[in-house]
Amino acid sequence: MTGIISFTDSITGAGFSSQLSFDSETTGTMFLRQSVGSGYQTGTFKISSPGTVVAWGNNLYGQTTVPVTAQSGVTAIAAGVYHTVTLKNNGSVVAWGLNDYGQTNVPVTAQSGVAAIAAGYSHTVVLKTNGLVVAWGYNGLGQTNVPVTAQSGVTAIVAGNYHTVALKTNGVVVAWGRDDYGHTSVPTEAQSGVMAIAAGAFHTVALKTNGMVVTWGAGTTNSGIYPHYGQSIVPIEAQSGVTAIGAGAVHTLALKTNGMVVAWGAGTTNSGSTPNVGQSIVPVTAQSGVKATAAGYYYTVALKTNGSVVTWGYSFFGATTMPVTVQNGVTAVAAKYEHTVALLGSGLAIPVSIITRQDGNEMILSWPTTAVGFKLQSALDLTPPVPWIDSTNVPVIIGGQFTVTNTASGSNKFYRLKKP
Repeated sequence: MTGIISFTDSITGAGFSSQLSFDSETTGTMFLRQSVGSGYQTGTFKISSPGTVVAWGNNLYGQTTVPVTAQSGVTAIAAGVYHTVTLKNNGSVVAWGLNDYGQTNVPVTAQSGVAAIAAGYSHTVVLKTNGLVVAWGYNGLGQTNVPVTAQSGVTAIVAGNYHTVALKTNGVVVAWGRDDYGHTSVPTEAQSGVMAIAAGAFHTVALKTNGMVVTWGAGTTNSGIYPHYGQSIVPIEAQSGVTAIGAGAVHTLALKTNGMVVAWGAGTTNSGSTPNVGQSIVPVTAQSGVKATAAGYYYTVALKTNGSVVTWGYSFFGATTMPVTVQNGVTAVAAKYEHTVALLGSGLAIPVSIITRQDGNEMILSWPTTAVGFKLQSALDLTPPVPWIDSTNVPVIIGGQFTVTNTASGSNKFYRLKKP
């Protein structure tokens, strides 16, 4: 269970009782049950999601030693080869690890207003809330020279070893930096209708809105000679119904709508020596219930919907050996070379309270103006996958209140405030 909970009073009487529970996204859920009673009490609960970072694996340059400034309030994580980057809930960036090219020296332009982060071999990339991309660190192959086409209207960023990729709001992919394997030469299929991107060492991956995966760069053949291991040959299982993508050095990942991971490229066998060390042999535990993936050079990480993590492949420096603290409650994972990073809790700038008040046979839910951008959602059952439904006629931008009308005796209803 993640998050910090504060609950004052139970809600009983006048036909209602309540209890507090968590869902996997660390948002608070109020459970209301019709019962027999009279009178009322008021109660408040609030979730403060810590956004704690845990890192493990190769720590030669301190990349898994999380600084105090990244031990709470983190909303996103990224892993470079020898450095780690985090995004705080105030829009600032914290980076640590190897700094031979200044990749952990966050420039002034990236110290506020950041919406997303990415990390390459020795360079760092951020996406600002205004759609502008800022990059710094090693620039020997032009990977930090942001082209004009990526200076506005960008919605996502990723970084390979020596190349950078941006996704525009119009579904167009822009890539720059090293291109000796053609990995920044965006094919026609990725010049429109793209919804997600990923970058390997020398190949690039795009997910289309129709669920189809497009790849280019190294690995369009499977010669068995580095870096060509078929990582850009999309198998039939990943040609439709894909919801997310990922890329390791020489293998590629696709997450299907049914929560199953598909992997291809190097590692479809386990020879015991790199690069074929089983990173593309998906274990049974990752064949369902997965919501996100990440990839190191020769290993794979899967985040399950229940907040647990599954890893497989070659365990450089213990990169696939998870510490006890990440056995559950994980909300995001990242990996690049030989180290893995996990985020515990969403790190959203909460607390946000739901205040309950009895009014005859009705329960009134209200929340403060600090709940900016949150939506009130309800569900009749908490059995995964939970069918949360936005409550209608409820203020979204500012605080407001919602009245729960008479519920049938013994019936259940669940409520939560959710940040979209």
